[in-house]
Amino acid sequence: MRMTVVVQAVIPAAGQGTRMLPATAVLPKELLPLVDRPMIEYAVEEAIASGITDIIVVLNSAKLQIKEHLTRRFAGVRLAFAFQEEARGLGHAVSCAAACLGDRPFAILLPDEIFVDARPCLRQLLDVFEPTQGGVLAVQRVPRAAIGRYGVVGGDACGSGLIKVTDLVEKPKPEAAPSDLAIVGRYVVHPDLLPALQQTPPGIKGEIQLTDALRTLNGRRPLFAQVFAGRRYDVGNTRDYLRANLELGLESEEYGDDLVAAVRAWIRRSRDRRARP
Repeated sequence: MRMTVVVQAVIPAAGQGTRMLPATAVLPKELLPLVDRPMIEYAVEEAIASGITDIIVVLNSAKLQIKEHLTRRFAGVRLAFAFQEEARGLGHAVSCAAACLGDRPFAILLPDEIFVDARPCLRQLLDVFEPTQGGVLAVQRVPRAAIGRYGVVGGDACGSGLIKVTDLVEKPKPEAAPSDLAIVGRYVVHPDLLPALQQTPPGIKGEIQLTDALRTLNGRRPLFAQVFAGRRYDVGNTRDYLRANLELGLESEEYGDDLVAAVRAWIRRSRDRRARP
């Protein structure tokens, strides 16, 4: 079997960012600052660090600020831009990049999910893809109460957090879920996903779901799920966005010491207030 190396990635960034209103009424969600740079830069940097050379960003015409920023910030990177003018789901967003992708496997990185580890999450998936030539999904164990917010996989454990996928279900009820392994925002897929997306009927809210298309392909070629090493922040919601800014800020070489001092001072003031009669 000839080994194919993945060099292309799609970053879908056409969403409306409604979970982050009213901030996203002023600035695209993907340009909101995370410590010292816009959140979308984390996805671009992860892709580059993982060996990706060609990045396709999917936008809508109201978010051209993203194109302008990335073109300036990553002048030496091969960037292309595709457009999704209707909010028809993640699967539809990926299909909008088809003309830029050709007939090669590619990665998908959701820019509002930040992964932190010495070995980038996407690199972890590529290290599974390259020897197996099977599609790979990043997964994370989640509480049963949260299952209905995710696509979920079922399958057979292969060791070291790797699962051979036998089933995928989009946003199941907890009692119907095949496991507690939720699909999170990193994927490596084959190009036959693109025609499968074209044939996938819309689901809830008229959206075309990536999980549904992957399910139709499952069995035609190997598909794996990898429990990733490291931390994940869903910075598309305000709670995780604030937590990510705090934790990544505390770990920052440039700002960490000052922020640690500020947090300690805040804790002392808080204790003093509680101690007053």
